[in-house]
Amino acid sequence: IANYSTATFTERYNQFSQEIRLISPKDGPFNWFLGAYVDKNNNDDVSTSDNDARNLLPLVVPPPPGSTNRTPAFVNARIIGSVQDSIEDASSWALFGEASYALGPVTLRGGLRYEEVKKDLEFAGCESTPYSGCTPLPVLQADRKDKKLQPAITLEFRPAEDVMLYTSFIKGFKSGGFSGTDGGPFNPEIANAYEIGLKSRFFDKRVLLKHTALRSDYKDLQVSSFEPANAQYQNTNAASERTQ
Repeated sequence: IANYSTATFTERYNQFSQEIRLISPKDGPFNWFLGAYVDKNNNDDVSTSDNDARNLLPLVVPPPPGSTNRTPAFVNARIIGSVQDSIEDASSWALFGEASYALGPVTLRGGLRYEEVKKDLEFAGCESTPYSGCTPLPVLQADRKDKKLQPAITLEFRPAEDVMLYTSFIKGFKSGGFSGTDGGPFNPEIANAYEIGLKSRFFDKRVLLKHTALRSDYKDLQVSSFEPANAQYQNTNAASERTQ
């Protein structure tokens, strides 16, 4: 018994990241910290497929010479098969900081983060015919750079030692990228998050009570959906979304 159709999928992922922070002494009303972050990663996805009606017959065709681990023998030796290799290199860096000042029961916090993300995509593929080799050749190359300045501000009020009222605003950012075998681009996702709440402690600080109201407004929300036509998940942008 032999398979008419065979498919494989291999993923290789490497990542390096590092963050450093410089923090002020916490012995006064004014506190601050500064930081830097870098990240570099590589993702290599290799998929193969093989469709051969001859597998249904008692016939063995030897693979052609020169097959490598990038061009599997079963792809070369069949009636039709394919190899697809998608490589994405991504690098990012960010500078960020926060400062706070306490004046009696009121504390004001402000933060800022600047981030840049660069992505390079290379897609290669091929299809085999009887007795021919199949070495993936470049089909698509693309690159993009996203950058964003992200502010944050929080106001805290402590009417008592174990009671805190607060409100905050934070702008979030998720970089764009490429989707599917056609490398279709999708845009960065932007979120504005608002929060207001109450935190209090009771019974010698053994019980914590929290009340929070949240709202997040998203622009170009990134969504993933399955496309039956090519049997792949595709990332696209929705217009907007609100959660609360």
